Amino acid sequence: MCPHAGGSRQAGKREVEILWKFLFRPDIQYAVALHSTGKADAAIARLEKALVAHPNDHNILEALASFHEARGERASAKQYAERLRAIDERMTRGK
Repeated sequence: MCPHAGGSRQAGKREVEILWKFLFRPDIQYAVALHSTGKADAAIARLEKALVAHPNDHNILEALASFHEARGERASAKQYAERLRAIDERMTRGK
């Protein structure tokens, strides 16, 4: 188990969920790689293209909000965060 998990099963489960989310999503993986090498514009463009195909994808929206926030683009980050919140609310209400 990861040393950051504190030995708890719940923390270990969360780590697996995070890995699963990104391991099988090459579009997000590539965007994260671009972003981590300083190519934020390319990363955001890649995610926005993926978002066209998957407009309610929680992971894409979360990454876009995060990348815009990292650039200090709070209005854009807020826009994506609000879309996430709306999706979460619809899921909570059962659509």
